[in-house]
Amino acid sequence: MSVLDQIKQAEEFKEAGNGQFKEGNYKRALASYHKVFLYVNGLQISSERSALPEESRSTNVVPKDRVEDVKRLKLTTNLNMAACYLKLDDHQKCVDTCGKVLEAGANSKAFFRRGQAYAAMKNVEGARNDFQRARELAPDDPAINAELRRLKSVAAQVDEKEKKTFGGMFDRMKHDKEDSHECDECPRIEEIEETEEVQADEAKPEPKARTIDTDALDDARKPEQAVRPLVYSHTQSEEEVKIYVSFDQHDELIDGVAASRVSCEFGEWSFFLQIQASEPDQAPFGLRLGDFFRRVDPKLCKFAVRSSRITLTFVKREKEHWFNLLQRQG
Repeated sequence: MSVLDQIKQAEEFKEAGNGQFKEGNYKRALASYHKVFLYVNGLQISSERSALPEESRSTNVVPKDRVEDVKRLKLTTNLNMAACYLKLDDHQKCVDTCGKVLEAGANSKAFFRRGQAYAAMKNVEGARNDFQRARELAPDDPAINAELRRLKSVAAQVDEKEKKTFGGMFDRMKHDKEDSHECDECPRIEEIEETEEVQADEAKPEPKARTIDTDALDDARKPEQAVRPLVYSHTQSEEEVKIYVSFDQHDELIDGVAASRVSCEFGEWSFFLQIQASEPDQAPFGLRLGDFFRRVDPKLCKFAVRSSRITLTFVKREKEHWFNLLQRQG
């Protein structure tokens, strides 16, 4: 499929998603929007300064006259996905999706929808900041001012709840303080000498780094047949990486997947996730990533099948922050 055909197919999926959104079928719309990125994520944006001869250029480079179209397609699709997540009350995903838009630059709709998600999550400060940023970019939009007014009632509810939770405690603390007085019979707190604290800190053993297991599988197997690709997102801490494969990216998966249909093989540098098709004559879904930024421990890696996604957990051999998930990422 040519680059122009891929762009056309992506645009058609976006239009399908828009129609499903208008019908109120938000899960189906999300599945269509996910397919947009299956076609455009592998495309490369051409550089106006590129002087490479035509025959040496990659075959998946977007023509210069379509570069802005592809950028706009990605941006508007993410904004529409954020709107779907709002309708489905999946507020954290809305926040994450708006964040992707804002990575490319300030956008009033992204700030506005993220503000709505924050307000629903009772994050009053985050919502207020986003609504104010949205108003700076679109000062004539009456919906923004309406949300700011609505946020005042949300803030009042949060304040009232905090008063009920903590008010009695503060009253008791004040009462105890007024009634307290020093006397010879009152017990006194023993102070710990500074030298004792230092010695205790020095006595703590250093954490041991995990040793490399020479028996561990180096690389996960590659697919033995054609698979339908899956998209994913990921987060990380110094100890582990989590990869999320959402079921709302395809019509066949949108209602959930039985754990018996899912298998995953872990290696130190890669993994291969496979979801068996619901019909025997269909190709399975698959996701294989290789060349992790650093080694993981396959024996401690695991996956869990949830109602709306699969969560894969990878335990790092060494505690550190990875600059990228994969070595080949720039």
